[in-house]
Order: sequence, then C-alpha cells, then structure tokens
Amino acid sequence: MKIILSLILVSIVLLASFLGMVKEDPSIGYRGKSVEKSFYSYSVKDKFRVVVYLPRGYETDNTTRYPVIYQLDGNLYGKTTAIMMEHYRYTGEIPVSAIVVGIGYYYDGFYDKRERDFVYQSEYNNPYREKLEGCASFYLFLKYELIPYIERKYRTDDSVYGRTLMGHSMGGYFSLYAMFDQFKYTFQNEEPPVFSNFIAASPIVPDYMGTLLYLESYNSHYYKGAFPIRLYISYCEYELGEETRSFTWLRNRFKNWSFEGFQFQEKYFSRMHQPRTAIPTFKDGLKYIFKLN
Repeated sequence: MKIILSLILVSIVLLASFLGMVKEDPSIGYRGKSVEKSFYSYSVKDKFRVVVYLPRGYETDNTTRYPVIYQLDGNLYGKTTAIMMEHYRYTGEIPVSAIVVGIGYYYDGFYDKRERDFVYQSEYNNPYREKLEGCASFYLFLKYELIPYIERKYRTDDSVYGRTLMGHSMGGYFSLYAMFDQFKYTFQNEEPPVFSNFIAASPIVPDYMGTLLYLESYNSHYYKGAFPIRLYISYCEYELGEETRSFTWLRNRFKNWSFEGFQFQEKYFSRMHQPRTAIPTFKDGLKYIFKLN
C-alpha cells in the first residue's frame, strides 16, 4: 500500500511539474469579449443575430480605436475571423487588432434568408423569388442602421484601414455588389465609400452578372478618377457541381480598371469545390488587407 501511495504521489508531482511547463498560447483561440445583439432592420423588415467580437485588451485600454471587419454569414465565420485576427496580431503578421462584427440569423434553415439578402435576383423557387432587390435592402441595413450603431457603441477607427466587408459564395457576390454600387457615390462625389476593403471568397455570380455589369458600365465608363478600394477575391474550379464560369469575366474586369488607388489580388483554387474555399480565402485576404506597410 505504501508503495502504491508513493507512486501516486510521484505521479501527481510529475503531472504538476509538466502542467507548470505548459503555458497558454495566446495565439490560439479567441481571448477577447463577444457581445450578442438581436438587431431588427427596418430596411429588410427582419431581425438579425449580430455578434461583436472585441479584441483582447479592448476593455482594459479605453483609448485605442480599432478598424472594423463586417463578416457575412456570422453564424459560420464570425468567431473564426476573430480568432484569425487575434492570431495574426500576436504573431506580428499584421500590425493592428480589429473589431469583428458577425452578421447572422436566428433561423436554423437560413439558406433562403441568405438568398433574400445577398443576391439581386433569385432564379430559385422560394418565397422570396419576387423580391428582386433583396441585396439592395440589405445594403441599406448595413449602411444606415448597423454601421452607425457599431460606430456609436464601440471605439472604431476607419481613418487608416477603413471598413472591411467579407463574405463567401452568395456573401462573396454581395461583397462585389456593394463594391460596384459604391461607384455611383464616388462618381457623383456625394459621399466617401462605405467600405474600403472587400474580401470575396468564390462569389457565386453566373446567374447574377447582369446587375454587376450594369453597375460597372453605368459608372466606370464616365468616371476616371480615384477609387481607393482594396479587393481580395478567390475563384474555384467547381461551383455548384459545374465548372466556374465567372472567373475570366471578373479577372479581366479588375485587371483593366485603372482607377487611382484601386488594388486587387486574386487566388485560384484548382480542383477545389466552392464550400472549401471560404477559410483559405479569409486567411489570405485578411493578411492582404491588413498587411504591414
């Protein structure tokens, strides 16, 4: 019995020593504070699940202001984006921390809500088929409701990096829609762009390209000035079970843009289906947007 007790004590001592050697790695996981809010939009006439991920140190340092990342499909990618930013800041790959706003839903089957909010015209048989300007309403929600709330409530700073919008698939399409839509305000010199940075992961655009083409042709043919926007976009070989058709069209458009201040970087995923491109695109896109100058 004494031998057994001695062995147990030795084991406890060794385990305690081992645990003492293992230090928590702040580069892994999310160490900030998240705040969830039910946000009703008068533009969309529906409520959203908005989760604000504050960076580590936000509450202890009441003077620092942060750039803001607006993440579509916040249910899926909000916390993941916050973890990425915490990691990159800790490892020194980016120079700043950021507030991440995950925009999601309270519904389990929210695919139809995404189609309502993220695309301009639906070709699918669902209750929102006749609502042709769903993404226009969602854009008004971001522009006039959510962003003003975030900037009143939290210490934000858009003076250096600006606001960032990122999404995947339909969310990637909406990111492009928002960017193209900003042409008219820049061209007419009515107001500065709402977002300065866009990350579009494998945007699903073949059925909706007419809208983007209209927004571009209506404005870009007449506007030759500055468009200080930074875009990171990815494409994949297979989209919805078929070969991607939008890749050439989009990359040619962006390569031909000569607006002062416009920057873009692209990535092509060969032999990869669309659902797998979200996280790799967000990882590289965040480093591109927040790269060290």
